[in-house]
Amino acid sequence: MISNFIGFCKQREIPIFISTNVESEAWGRIRKVVNRIMDERKINAYAIRYKIIRRCEQRLKELLNASKVGSVPNPKISVVRNMYLSNREKLERIRILKGRTSILPSRMDMKILGEAARLAEQNEVYFVTDDRDFLDFKDEILKMFGVKVVRISELVSLMHALSKEAV
Repeated sequence: MISNFIGFCKQREIPIFISTNVESEAWGRIRKVVNRIMDERKINAYAIRYKIIRRCEQRLKELLNASKVGSVPNPKISVVRNMYLSNREKLERIRILKGRTSILPSRMDMKILGEAARLAEQNEVYFVTDDRDFLDFKDEILKMFGVKVVRISELVSLMHALSKEAV
């Protein structure tokens, strides 16, 4: 999927931008996510875990190499925070589903969305994620910041839609 997405973007000269915060978050989460999924499925094969982690790291490196990675000045964190706080009921449902103590998404998640909001002031921005903190607020995020939140599983549909727009 990642290779297809990278090829698609290169072919159409669609730039991929990844903030240094997203890069850091991605590198830090690979091992945690793989281990959590393997634990949930009660798979203790550590050699397989290691191979999966290495493969994920390889894919991430491939994505980063095809992307422009940089920092985004002055992310709109306070505006993002206020957007979330305007819908406490939805936040509470997500908090319960995720099993976290805080009603708000992590500071890093709010910073990353704030960066996307800042970028959307001058660019069309697609925010690709599987995180409910973004997906459940995708309408609010689009309306307030002009950032289009897309589920990872919707990448193929997004590529198809972008192909049609180019024609």
